[in-house]
Amino acid sequence: KMTFNNTTQWCSVGYGARDSSGRQYLVTAGHCVTNTLRYDGAAFAQGYKTRYALGTRSVDMGILTINSGHSITTSVGTWGNSSPVAVRGGTRASSGAAVCKSGATTGWTCGTIGSYNNTVTYVDRNGGPDTVVSGLATSSVCVEGGDSGGAYISGNQAQGMTSGGPTDQQCTGGVNSRGSSYFQPLDD
Repeated sequence: KMTFNNTTQWCSVGYGARDSSGRQYLVTAGHCVTNTLRYDGAAFAQGYKTRYALGTRSVDMGILTINSGHSITTSVGTWGNSSPVAVRGGTRASSGAAVCKSGATTGWTCGTIGSYNNTVTYVDRNGGPDTVVSGLATSSVCVEGGDSGGAYISGNQAQGMTSGGPTDQQCTGGVNSRGSSYFQPLDD
């Protein structure tokens, strides 16, 4: 769970990555990329790049740089349901494939991948401009607020990050809670 600046709003950690020089990054939902992100109260990452543009047509993907003194792993936590899953690649799974998600609010929930290349309009309930996000995938994985940016994985292949889902959805059935969600594919 990473909080924005000094607020109580949060997103979920996506995937750890490194460039050829060893610099550490975090890939997450674009709407989660802000100036400073905190983990357990300590500033651990800075917004670097995002492809998310509020109020326009967009893609929901962003990158954070990890602050010195902090480190990341390339595995996905399962919130106690099993050992963390090591990421071994990013090959896109087909529609109908099993997929699980790690999220700071609902933990480890699983389902199947629906379809790819969906366009969703996120309505700003505070009266701001709506945001249209293209290229999203659907799934039967249950998500709630705060799961945004959480990693989707099929087997040991990274699939993408939580973008959103129904605002009134409640994931009360544990790992097998069924619902609906949109995720931003990594290969978009």
